[in-house]
Amino acid sequence: MKLVKNQLQRYQQPEQLILVNSSQPLSKDQIMKNQFQILVIQFSAIKKNNSKIQKSSKQHLRIFYFQKEIENKFEHLKQHNQLDIQESLNILQEENQNQKLNYYYNQFWSTQKEIKNNQFQNKNQKNSQIHRSKFIASWGYSNKQFINFKNILQKLIILTIK
Repeated sequence: MKLVKNQLQRYQQPEQLILVNSSQPLSKDQIMKNQFQILVIQFSAIKKNNSKIQKSSKQHLRIFYFQKEIENKFEHLKQHNQLDIQESLNILQEENQNQKLNYYYNQFWSTQKEIKNNQFQNKNQKNSQIHRSKFIASWGYSNKQFINFKNILQKLIILTIK
């Protein structure tokens, strides 16, 4: 009888304890009823324990899924951040290339202007030299003609004097 009482106390169900009088012998029916009550109490305790385990498992699953969701969101944010960084780098490279293109474009046009200016100056210098050469040549020709005229005139004067 103490065994029945101990088993019942083990499941901590004092409201369902069967009071057993150890001084009276128990009949088979009473033993069966006691065992049935013990089984019912054990089943109830197991059911409660299973319910607690299920709740705990559900909570662990919820926590697990929540953790996975957070990890997935974090991974998505990392990937998005990487894409933003790559896009920023691409933009910076494009800007750098644009700056280089603008620099080369400006260099090209300033070189073209210098070439035109140099060509203009060379043309002006050539024209000036040609003009001076023509002037010198015409002055030299005029001077030569004048000297010829002077010589002829002197010869004429000498001839007329003789």
